[in-house]
Amino acid sequence: MIVTAPSRRAAALLFVLAFVVAVVPLVTLAATRVSIAAQRHNSHHDAALANDLMDASMLPILDWLRRESAQVVLPPEAAQPRVALLDDTILIDQTLVRVRLTAWDLRGMLPIDVARTGSPMSLTLPEDARQRIDALPDHPSGLDAIPRVSRERLVFPTPGSSDPALGALVHAGRRTRSQPVARLNVNTTPIPLLTQAMRLAGRGGLDQLIQKRTSGERSGVPQLGDSEPQRGQRVELTSTSSAWGIRVDITSGATRRSWWTQWTRISGDWMLQRHTPILWEPHPRDMQ
Repeated sequence: MIVTAPSRRAAALLFVLAFVVAVVPLVTLAATRVSIAAQRHNSHHDAALANDLMDASMLPILDWLRRESAQVVLPPEAAQPRVALLDDTILIDQTLVRVRLTAWDLRGMLPIDVARTGSPMSLTLPEDARQRIDALPDHPSGLDAIPRVSRERLVFPTPGSSDPALGALVHAGRRTRSQPVARLNVNTTPIPLLTQAMRLAGRGGLDQLIQKRTSGERSGVPQLGDSEPQRGQRVELTSTSSAWGIRVDITSGATRRSWWTQWTRISGDWMLQRHTPILWEPHPRDMQ
């Protein structure tokens, strides 16, 4: 058979096409593997940096607890006892990193064991929060022991959220006494809860306390008023807090990490009591 020039060109094109079909997938596969390897390397670097920053954040948190936590005064309109400690974005090793520290006064919210007794103070909680607490089978030792329910109020406090999470309304912790006690900081507790607590404790001077908080002045424990404390309701009012929950949020490149830390003042100094991971994106198992 005589092969004409156009047939030779057609054959050449078919050869090139076959070569492309055979080689391009191999090149694409190799490029994909290189890209995945680079992504894994970056992910491991971002995760390591986030973990290092988490460890490093303990020192400024401890310094704030020692130096400034006792001076905190929140305005009367505060719906949760929240204080923003740090929100900063920096460049580390060509990686953009955001570090956010947010504190919640655990003595500015109702203990969950008091809420479970049906105290009048529990009426200051949103209805869905009361129902969630009443449905718990046991007393939770921490927020991580409260089941998360989709499309319902979050469990762990969230910075910047106007709708308080369950953990910004009630304090879950190990029970130390057989009879629950509501120990509340008059300078940080939301006013609706503080109003109920002062009434049950027979304390007066709520208006003066609100005026001081409006101007940012710290108040001492109010004096006893004209009414007697109500029996069966154990309320202890303080002017400072001995327990804070501090959330650490770190974004390192494409990695996000969040932890809930719980601090308690023991024998004059602050100790880390709980350290609970909240958010791990991507999860370490996805980075293998």
